[in-house]
Amino acid sequence: MRPTVFAILAGFAASVPGPVAAQSGLAGRWVTEFDVGIRNVNGVETSEGKRQARITLEVSGDAITGSWQALGAGPTATRHLSGTSVHGEVTLLADSVEAVLRDGDGERHVSMIPKYLFTQHGDSLIGTLQTASRDGLFGGPPRRFVATREK
Repeated sequence: MRPTVFAILAGFAASVPGPVAAQSGLAGRWVTEFDVGIRNVNGVETSEGKRQARITLEVSGDAITGSWQALGAGPTATRHLSGTSVHGEVTLLADSVEAVLRDGDGERHVSMIPKYLFTQHGDSLIGTLQTASRDGLFGGPPRRFVATREK
């Protein structure tokens, strides 16, 4: 039986290569939507609801740092982001998030690392988010990730 994933509190997600603005154009505040939890039963994934988050990015050469914070009611822990931009393709890793896996063997708490791959298209960031456990034993497929510049 495949594990059921409940409560991955940071989901974002799809990689679409294309033209990119100057790297410094990445700096600033962006808004994205994420799944508050993803349930996987026998390989069928369903979202347990959506929320918005603010991503704030700073650029220094090819290095990118920033933060991710959920907006609105509910838990709003800030997560650190760090990564690079190479030829306009951005890779960011976020602080780990805790997932609860339930299967026939019971319940396990697993630390998952969100990884973003995206390019900038004007006032949009478009790409994927993939979350995997530190040991690589658990994870999901890449999910579409889109963020728009905060106005």
